[in-house]
Amino acid sequence: MVDLSEKLLEKKRRDDAKYDGFEKKNPSHALFYPQFARGCRSALQGLKFALTDTDARAILKKMIPNILMGTGIVLGVAFLWYVAENQAGLLSDATDGDGQGQSISFLEAFFKSSSYATILASMALNKKLTIDDEMFMLTLRKLEPEFADVVQKSERRKKTAKEYLNKLTRIGKKLAYRLVGKVVRKVSRKAAFFVAPLIRFASLRFVMGTPFAAAMAALEAVPGKQLLEEPILMLGEAFIDSLDLSKDILKPYQKRLHDPKVVEYMNLRYQGNLTGVGFIFELFMNIPIVSILVYMLAECAAAYEVIEIVRRNKAKAEGHKELLGEDALAAEAEPEPTKKEN
Repeated sequence: MVDLSEKLLEKKRRDDAKYDGFEKKNPSHALFYPQFARGCRSALQGLKFALTDTDARAILKKMIPNILMGTGIVLGVAFLWYVAENQAGLLSDATDGDGQGQSISFLEAFFKSSSYATILASMALNKKLTIDDEMFMLTLRKLEPEFADVVQKSERRKKTAKEYLNKLTRIGKKLAYRLVGKVVRKVSRKAAFFVAPLIRFASLRFVMGTPFAAAMAALEAVPGKQLLEEPILMLGEAFIDSLDLSKDILKPYQKRLHDPKVVEYMNLRYQGNLTGVGFIFELFMNIPIVSILVYMLAECAAAYEVIEIVRRNKAKAEGHKELLGEDALAAEAEPEPTKKEN
């Protein structure tokens, strides 16, 4: 008879092999939410730095023409959204009492399309919204000069095809989340009361975990929620896109990691951190007047988050993979306790 302890050890070996010796911090892990809170904190610290530091503001002044170009793209997308929703009945998830799509004002279209338009603007303008990582390196140098030297000297790798398509994939995911309720309602309004919340739950569970997904599904099932329809929908879109957005925000550092396995390690082991950073910026991207500006400031938040992750990573023992610049930073005095995934 095989000893139970041997079975448990064998299971642990298989799990370690599957995750390369470390635990993924996905929403089922007890440490995901503390990481998420730290990611939110890094995002806010980066925004504060960008708006208060003299050198950062000087860079922003140079970028005013690009901000105006990006805002023009946002306005153009808002107009197309307005036409699509009012003339063709597309994109809207709200209906009137007869089950027909409600018309919206241009201001409503401006807000609804803001996050989509910001993604498109970042694709169209590419380096014009980052000035070649200047904001990222400025923040990094002011926080940790030695670490900044190591990062800056590292050669940047070329983008992969997957990275080029990442932004289009993000738009597709957000649109799918937005339109699923409308499609279900077209099929059967009675069935939509039960089916739509289940779809929302399934969509969000793997992004933010069961508690958040259940709360969003419950909001979806609330009767007579017309006034809250769009805010609830935009909040769900923010959750859906937060992790992918954070990978885009952290690219000034990650494109200097030449081993794809190390990039994957960083994304999986610190998924909570990345999701928290992305979530804060997703919320700001839904405000059309400031969405382009805030997107440009994201590099400052990336610097704060990279330092947080690299410093914590240095204290890891099990399944450790070295991140660029670890030797230039002191490890956290109190490393995270290891906990099992649920």
